[in-house]
Order: sequence, then structure tokens, then C-alpha cells
Amino acid sequence: MTRFTFVALAVGIASGLSQAQQPIFRTSVEFVQLDTVVTDRAGTLIKTLTQEDFEIAERGRAQALAAFQFLSIPPTHRTVRDITTTVPSVDVASNTHAPAARQWVLVIDDLHIIETHVTHTKNVVQEFLESLPADDQVAVVFIGRSDFSQDFTSDLNAQLRAVNHIKESLGFAYDANDNPQVQGGDGLLTRRVVIGEEHAQAETTARVLKNVASVLTKSTFARRALVWVSEGMTYSGEEMVPKQEFVESLQASYTQDFFEQLQATFTVARQAGVPVYPIDPRGIPDCTAVRGPCSIPPLRKIRHQWDNMRTLADETGGKAFYSREHMADAVRELIEDNSSVYLLGYYPNPFDRDGKFHEVTVTVKGHPEYTVRARAGYMAPKPGPATTVEVRRTLEEALSAPLPASELTLRAFAAPAVAGTKGMNTAITLHVTYPIPGGGASIDDTLEFGIVALDHDGKMKGSVRRSYHATAQPVASTSSAVTYTINDVMDLPSQPLTLRIGVASHTLHKTGVIHVPVDVIRPSRSEIQISTVAIGFAGPPREDAVPADAFTKVLPFQPTTIRTFSPSDTLRVFVPMFWSGAEAASVSMSITQGHSVIMQRHDDVTPIAGMRGASLGVTLPLVDVPTGSYILSVTALVNGRSARRDVAFDVR
Repeated sequence: MTRFTFVALAVGIASGLSQAQQPIFRTSVEFVQLDTVVTDRAGTLIKTLTQEDFEIAERGRAQALAAFQFLSIPPTHRTVRDITTTVPSVDVASNTHAPAARQWVLVIDDLHIIETHVTHTKNVVQEFLESLPADDQVAVVFIGRSDFSQDFTSDLNAQLRAVNHIKESLGFAYDANDNPQVQGGDGLLTRRVVIGEEHAQAETTARVLKNVASVLTKSTFARRALVWVSEGMTYSGEEMVPKQEFVESLQASYTQDFFEQLQATFTVARQAGVPVYPIDPRGIPDCTAVRGPCSIPPLRKIRHQWDNMRTLADETGGKAFYSREHMADAVRELIEDNSSVYLLGYYPNPFDRDGKFHEVTVTVKGHPEYTVRARAGYMAPKPGPATTVEVRRTLEEALSAPLPASELTLRAFAAPAVAGTKGMNTAITLHVTYPIPGGGASIDDTLEFGIVALDHDGKMKGSVRRSYHATAQPVASTSSAVTYTINDVMDLPSQPLTLRIGVASHTLHKTGVIHVPVDVIRPSRSEIQISTVAIGFAGPPREDAVPADAFTKVLPFQPTTIRTFSPSDTLRVFVPMFWSGAEAASVSMSITQGHSVIMQRHDDVTPIAGMRGASLGVTLPLVDVPTGSYILSVTALVNGRSARRDVAFDVR
């Protein structure tokens, strides 16, 4: 079974909307928001409707529309010249996102794409990713190779590096004639094995699609969508007719099971409000649809593939794209279908905390010919107040979920800084934005805190659970929130990991979870490595942190999760480096903007006796740095081999 870990990184909005047009997204379940797409009989998007044109009914009872906005995201196109390089992203994760950003899961169905279509598939996927604005977040999921998948990110380079695995992932699919890549002998047993393997692959794909849709139920994005890149399955209703022969009877049973799983998949997707967009990378199929000799493509079975794709799309509010001469046009049409969306919000009346799914219908007055695609409903909360045990259980559920939770606003930074028993002792800083109670009341709360470290297959590599007592007396009118800083240290193994870091409030009954990617180096390697670049403020601490002495043995100062500084700030920078040998490392540190070097310094760092490598600590005053966006780059050179780390930041 394929497992995947989603990681969300929040970035600024670039959709071209004015401030007045910013969508209002509320996370409380008492307020229900429905992202809605309306088309006419020809499938053309309707973009001129007003609030008065819509009607909402919950379980047949009319509801008053409380919020209305039309989200229009203009088309864009980005390119990456060299996907082997890393364009630095902000190294601090947040569980907030731009209001108009969309969240996509790109499912590459390597179990149902044959290897002759690797170029077709890469072209379609790359066109899709390059046609999204920088705010949108994408997770790339390979059904058969979870190790190739990419967690949620807005980094186009990272997305395209995942796409580079397509060639490696293919080779397991059956072609349109239901032939495997490796042919077996003739006979009953071989045919039984073939249809059994086909069914197992179809079952895996249906399960992954259903799991992805279920995960997106808790997405806080105004628009979510699942793009399924696949050639589809050849199952047909004709095969469900009972047969006398054993193999044919077995095929009928497998076909029945497939359609039941397909039904379960689109039921979950409809309830989650996740439209599915199947896209066949083959374009107009020819003889490359099959392996071996071919005079004409098997159009009958190919149509069965398309029928199954179209059914899933129709039942979830998406669209299926196949038999297109120009697949780039299909990709643009797919994105356009998610670029003109009505955001309809209402407060359920009556609001029933019954823990059940509430069906909702949306219609346009006076236009029965319009097709309205909207979320099918929402899951109501369970009755009763939350107890201490329930608060802790809520945190556990949030930490086990593949998506962040944003009831509490969080920022986090992880720095593998010192060699540990498993790999690297990693300093983890979490900033919790706590809303100030009304009337200037004091804050007195218990915060349940937890960290789970997971690899790409979802296997746990470490965990932490703690409780902290949070108190504060807010100063009237100075702010709407206070920030708590929680520190912790984990000994993490040397590999790419995702840290799920969460906090649950006993008083507010709210939970926040953030997903932080961290690539833990192997300090025993001989070549030069830079583990991390930690940034803090010079001078006394700007805010209290608990525990106050958590980082005594790993970092010389309290790191900050802020990446927008003022010219009056002086930064402290700490760079741990690892290499073997007694040679000194030549370290270059610079602040650049485009091709312009704003600040640069060079240091020779001598390895510490009896230890591998050393560290560099410097202060960087920003007084001479104009306002703008910059890259802090650190490059270390030893014996002709180099390592580099980049951090993006702003001066405002």
C-alpha cells in the first residue's frame, strides 16, 4: 500500500487579486464554505453570477448565504532551466497560506501507464506544474513508488525533481490489451495470475485515490483538486455477466469489486469536496498503446479506460481529459476549470453537533440548465465539551493526519546542528501565535506539545510529547495576539524526514499542526557538508522560550523563525560543518540580490581537535542593506570539494 506524507509551505499571494477581493476563509465548522464551479450546457464557465443568484439547502432546508466571493486566478507560466539545482525556499515552515492559493495532489498512476509513454507523461506533468502560480501547493504521489513522491510544496524545482522519477517508476503496467511487460507461458494458471495482478493494481490505485481525497477533507485551502495522470483501467460492465468457466467467472468477480471500489472512491471525494481530474497522457492513442505487433490500437478497450475515467470525474465534479491532439491545451483547460470559483459561505441553521455528514446542495435560481459543481456537504463536530483527555486525543489525531491543522497559527524551524547517536541532534523551534482573550483578560492555559518524525514511507523515526503551562497578561491595544516559543531537541537519523509538530490548547479547544521538512546529513561522511544555517538576533532575547536552556548543547543562541527583518537588526548566524581530515575549510558568506552582491565575507575554519569538522558563528548588521528580497549563501570548500546552503529572507 502506498503511503505518503504531506508537507505544506506557505508563501505569499501572487494571483493578481486586489486587497478588497481577498477571499475570507474561516476555519470554524460552524461556518461552512463551499467552493463552487458553474458551467452552461456547452461546459463554458459562468463568471457573472452574484450572491442573489445562488440558493443553498442543507438536508432540504434553505440556508441564508452569509458570504460570497468570486475567485479568479489569472493564467501564468513559469519555467525552470535546471531542475538539478535548488532555488532556495524560505527555510521556515508555516501552517498558514495565501487566501487565494489552491491545493493540488498530482497522482502519477505508474501502475497504469506503460513505459512507451514516459515522454508523453513527463510533458503533461511538467506543463501542469509550470502553469501554476507560485502560491499554489502541490503534492506529487506515485502510486507504485512512494519513495519517489513529493510532499506539499510551492517550490517548482522540488516538484519537477519528483517528475524526473517518472521514467524509473514505469514498467509495471498492463497495456491496453491487458498484456504485461514480461510475457509468461500459456495456460489457465498464467491467465489467473494476470487477471489477479491486474486487479491488485487497480485496487491499489482506487485505494490511493480514495485516501488522497479523504486526506484533503481537512484542507484549509479555498479550492482543492486531485489530478490523476493515468491511462485508466480496461474494466467494463460487460465483464460482470456471470460465466461458466472459472477464469471468466473470476474476471467477473474482480470487475464487480473494481466498480464497488470506484463507487467508494468517488463517494469519499464528493463528501470531501475534492474534484478528480483524470488526464490521459497518451493524447490520441495509436499503436504505442500496446506492446509488440500492432496494426490498429484496441479502441474498444481504450474506450473502457476512458469510460472509467469519465465516471470518476463526473461523480466528483471534475472533468476527464483524453483523446486530445494537443495535451497542453487540455492541461490549461483543467487549470482554468479551477481558476474561476465562487466561494459561498453560510452558518448552518440549525447547527447540529451530531458528528454526522450533512448533505448540502447548491443551485442557481432560474437556470436549471446550468451545471453546479460544489462540495456535497460537511462533517459536523461531535457533541459535548472537550475534556483534557479529548484535547490530547485531538492532538494525536492531528499529528497522525497527513495535512497540517491551522486553528492555531504556527511557524517552525529545524536545525540539525550536532552529531548524535542516530545521526544529528536537531534543534526545533516552534512559534505559537496565541489570540488575546476579549476584554484584556489574562491568558492561563495548558498547551499539549508533540513532535513526530516520519520518513517518506510514513514510518516513525522519533517522537516527543510534553505539556507546558502558558500565562500572559496582555498589554491593552498593543496587539491581537502573543507569541509563545517552544524549543526541543531530537536525535534524528540521517535521512530526509518530515517533522509533524503540534500544539493543542486546553482553554481554546484549538489545535495547530505544522509539517517541517528536514534533510538530516550523515556527519561521518568524508566530504564537506553544511548541516544547516541557523539565524537569530544579536542582543538580549526578544521573547521568552520554554525550556529556556533547551539548546545549550546544540546552538549558541535562540534561533528565530522570522525571515523578514528591519535595517536596524543585527543577525547572528551559526553554520555547523562536517568533514574529515585536518585541512581548514575556506568559507564564503554573502548576501545577494539577483546578480548583485550586497555583502560578502571570507573565513578560514580550522577543524576542532578530536572532532569531525567545526562551526562558524558570525554577526551580520543589516544597517547598510536596502529594503528588498535577498539570499544569504554560505559556501564551504575543503580539498577541492564544496558544500552550499542558501536562505531566503527580506528586509522591510
